[in-house]
Amino acid sequence: MGKTVDMVGKRFGRLVVLERAGNAGPCAAWRCRCDCGNEIVTNGSCLRRGQTRSCGCLLEERVMDLTGQRFGMLTVIERAGHKRKRVAWRCRCDCGKEVIVCALDLRNGDTKSCGCMKGSWIAESRLKHGMAGSRLYGIWAGIKNRCLNENESCFKNYGGRGIKLCDEWMEFEPFQKWALANGYSDKLTIDRIDVNGDYTPENCRWATYKEQANNKRNNRFIEFDGRRQTLSQWAEEIGINFSSLNERLSKYPLEKALTMPSMRVRHPNPDGCQEL
Repeated sequence: MGKTVDMVGKRFGRLVVLERAGNAGPCAAWRCRCDCGNEIVTNGSCLRRGQTRSCGCLLEERVMDLTGQRFGMLTVIERAGHKRKRVAWRCRCDCGKEVIVCALDLRNGDTKSCGCMKGSWIAESRLKHGMAGSRLYGIWAGIKNRCLNENESCFKNYGGRGIKLCDEWMEFEPFQKWALANGYSDKLTIDRIDVNGDYTPENCRWATYKEQANNKRNNRFIEFDGRRQTLSQWAEEIGINFSSLNERLSKYPLEKALTMPSMRVRHPNPDGCQEL
């Protein structure tokens, strides 16, 4: 093995060699300081061949202009120097706050909001209105999560398919005012009139669980005798349960399935029977 050349004090791109740092495989390793202030350990071969010329910030600065790009709830506004010795960007969160985030944290998905996704909505609400523990606040926070939080399990069915929360309701108080003026009660749930539309005062109402179930986009609608209703609504009207009507439709023409009288069929269990 040849004699190791002393590289202390030498410059390679943005890196200045500080000291020997053992070995990296068969090659000598060196601790280097980057012009941005960050320190790394790399092997001498990579330095001499020009494969390592910075701590990583050179690549970020050359390639990545993140202005205007969106990461979770954050939209990048402008470059903001360095944070933790890495390239950083000033971002505006959907909640209105601004935050400075490392480019690497944005691209890796480690930072997706100003922190409001981790509970600051609740903490802030306690200071503003004391309603954080209420059912109404929970409904509002749930909407916000479904539309804005990519980590929410049902985000794909809401924000993930373009459904938004209107600017007016980004804060709880306007939502609370609308809810109380439009018939809110603890027995009702919020429902979008157009299931493909946004959460806005014009597209929302308070409905019973049954009404909301009949307004789901995956409902099966049936048109008969000039009327259009969901399968569950027809079942209720003709006096049989949902599964029985579904079975009828698989066996009979539509008109017969919706007009034939209900029958009782005995099961081996004398206490059980099924509507057909």
